[in-house]
Amino acid sequence: MRARPLVFAHRGGAAEAPENSLAAFRRAAALGVDGIETDLRATSDGLVVLHHNADLVLPDGRILPISAMESEELVVSRPDVPTLSAALAAVRGNFLWILELKPVPHPRALLAGLQTALRHQDAKVALASFSASLLRQAAAVLPGLPLVAVVSTPADLEAFSGISLRAVAAAKACAATLVAPHREVWAWTTHMTAEASALRAAGVEGLITDTPRATLHAFGAAAAAEA
Repeated sequence: MRARPLVFAHRGGAAEAPENSLAAFRRAAALGVDGIETDLRATSDGLVVLHHNADLVLPDGRILPISAMESEELVVSRPDVPTLSAALAAVRGNFLWILELKPVPHPRALLAGLQTALRHQDAKVALASFSASLLRQAAAVLPGLPLVAVVSTPADLEAFSGISLRAVAAAKACAATLVAPHREVWAWTTHMTAEASALRAAGVEGLITDTPRATLHAFGAAAAAEA
């Protein structure tokens, strides 16, 4: 077991900076996290953006699904929503991007856009999703990338290179020795240092947390930067 768990900034560290923003990603990288977790969605013409919810609120009050918007409309109306290409270009460092593929009506646009965005990038990337089917489709388009199944209970475990479990289920999975030698268990989403310590004691290898700075400090890893 590592001296401390891997620390991943959930949506860039949503409790410490605006979630899924370039500012949050830069801050997390400066803190010295091991990885950044973010959410992927795509416009109808395949522009991959980092946003948790399926819908966007536009300046004129309209609420539209991202999957129904064209890239130009999104970029013009909501320039604060970063694209994957922009984030990978702007935020660099020796850390892993956990890219969560959100289930979408038409995954072809998401996967084509993801392939385009990653084509000329040297960032370390793992693909994650609640959808095992979507992960398998992604593996066919982007072979060789680590695949992380995001699940709610140990019973949902599948043969991927990583498993991201809800915090309580992750502890139970580790305690029950359900961790395969070739696979790590990460827990989401941790908020409290006491919970993080308990998960680590259970054998969880990685913590996906909204509070990366506090979590790093809890394990004696001094943050490199302040907010």
